[in-house]
Amino acid sequence: MKIEPRLLRHIGWFTSIGFQSAHKAGIVFSLGLTLFVLTASPLAAQTDQEVQVAQVYLEQGELEKAQTFFERFYQQRPDRHSYFTILVQIYIALEKIKEAEALLEKHHKKYPEIPEVLSAYIDFHLRFGQPKLGEKAMKQWNRNMPSDFRLVEELANLLSLKAHGTLAIQVVEDWQKRNGINPLALYKLVDFYVSDNQPEKAANQLIQLLKVSVSYYEGVKTRLVNLLSEEADAPVNMAIKQAFVAELQKNPDEMELASLLMWVFIHETNFSQALIHAKAIDQRSGSEGRVVLDLGMICQEQQAYQAANSCFSFVASLGEQSPYYIEARTAEVQNMEDWLRWDGRLSGEQLLQLSQAYQATLRVLPSGPNSAQLKVRYARLLAFDLNKQEEAIALLNTAMNEFRAGSIEEARAKIALADILIATGDLWEPSLLYGQVEKALPNTPEGHEAKWGNTRLSFFRAEFPWAQTQAKVLKASTTKHIANDALGLSLLMNDLLAEDSNVAALATYARADCAFYSRNMDRAVSILDSLETTLKFGPILTASRWIRYQILERQGQIEGAIEVLKILIKNDPESLLVDDALLAMARMYENQLKQVDKAMEAYRTLLLEHSGSLHNQTARIRYRVLKSQGSVAP
Repeated sequence: MKIEPRLLRHIGWFTSIGFQSAHKAGIVFSLGLTLFVLTASPLAAQTDQEVQVAQVYLEQGELEKAQTFFERFYQQRPDRHSYFTILVQIYIALEKIKEAEALLEKHHKKYPEIPEVLSAYIDFHLRFGQPKLGEKAMKQWNRNMPSDFRLVEELANLLSLKAHGTLAIQVVEDWQKRNGINPLALYKLVDFYVSDNQPEKAANQLIQLLKVSVSYYEGVKTRLVNLLSEEADAPVNMAIKQAFVAELQKNPDEMELASLLMWVFIHETNFSQALIHAKAIDQRSGSEGRVVLDLGMICQEQQAYQAANSCFSFVASLGEQSPYYIEARTAEVQNMEDWLRWDGRLSGEQLLQLSQAYQATLRVLPSGPNSAQLKVRYARLLAFDLNKQEEAIALLNTAMNEFRAGSIEEARAKIALADILIATGDLWEPSLLYGQVEKALPNTPEGHEAKWGNTRLSFFRAEFPWAQTQAKVLKASTTKHIANDALGLSLLMNDLLAEDSNVAALATYARADCAFYSRNMDRAVSILDSLETTLKFGPILTASRWIRYQILERQGQIEGAIEVLKILIKNDPESLLVDDALLAMARMYENQLKQVDKAMEAYRTLLLEHSGSLHNQTARIRYRVLKSQGSVAP
């Protein structure tokens, strides 16, 4: 007899071994048999061949034939509970309810303390209209409740999987009443309460965990990651926030709980509330701005630049006596630049104000890692945004005299100097600087960045075979953005070096790319115009459109830039540049054009259709912010 879907109404408790769908009964039994095989000992009476035959019958839904095998397996080894479990399931599926009940009574009487047996017994009687028998079995368990929580947890888990969540909670609660507060039991109750739609009780269990010991802070935080919704007004979020606030009102010095409440607001991208709590924690704990500074770093990482600015400004306002004053001033000006770049406002008056902010900050910074990092960033701003290459080069040469030879600070300065020299038209000296960094710091992010600089330089010089060899090596770089850029360059060259006509077009594109890199926009546009008149399709045309979009955006022609990106995506949907194009479109829609719906659509497309993109984190953050706040910028 093959099992029919109509017969499955009695077997909802199959979830204990993996039952998911009434139309997959064969799979259910296969899983059950797999469990049996894994737990069987060499002393089992059945042969491997019999096991295989029985499994085939289960998979094919030939339950009456499978029944014969498992009845014999059970008679030979009645202490093997997996035989019992599978046989009961077969009886119920065949509507042999009396046989199932008889087997359950017999096996439970012999093994009343085994969770697997007890859960099956209780579930059967609750589902088939004899709840008092189930209650009686539960009372018997309670009278002889084991002290080992692992057995209690096993029973509770099995009951929960069989859709008896309330009973599972009762099992754990009864054990705690007898044995006292236990962290493992608290964690388990959190899960059960959430599953049973009791988020308030789940929140209280988390609070109890912290009261047991603050060492459970990270464990509670991990639970919150799994519990919290992305929607701030979701019932579980509201319950957790209300419970945490109520507890803090009674015990305001519970810093770990206050920190977790701040983290909940961070998770919801509610950075204004997070900042309020960060300031309170700082004040009560005497952290002198550390908590607020850390929050600022998180906000900056999540593109919440306005909130980050508030954090850094607060710490800087504590004055030079604060141990974090220098770090806050440095972060403040860096965040200002990131904010302006993301919003597309790094031009005109804002650019001059940023330059002045860099100068003011550098005047108060003593020599050290903070000033070194800031000088390198300011030099790049001078060279690539203010067109002051000579001033940038002078700043870096002065800075390198302050750095220890072979240090990371010196390496970063050399890489920046090499990049800037390329922008001046020098295509040879930079190679020496990159090579020095590669030699001094191999297998480091700085070493990989220098190798990428030399690869890009070789491409600009039309040394394509060498550039291709280096790009292939860098595809395995641990620095993701370098690996991605190297992959893109490698693919661009891969199919184009076999024919002379392609090599000529590639060389033309390389000149355009070098001109754009050097911020010689007129020359770049002229080369692109001539290139695009001869190309109708292909990777070079796609890459040239990427450059053209960037030129148009820098010139403030936002709608034109977006149209170029749309053409890029339409004409070359398999290009590695498509996810870059989607992010760029979303950013311009969000910031320059204030078209939130179109921005969200682009972010959503990036998330759904380009799941492996390096931009997924940014897209996810921005989508959540826009969804929760509408057109309000972070």
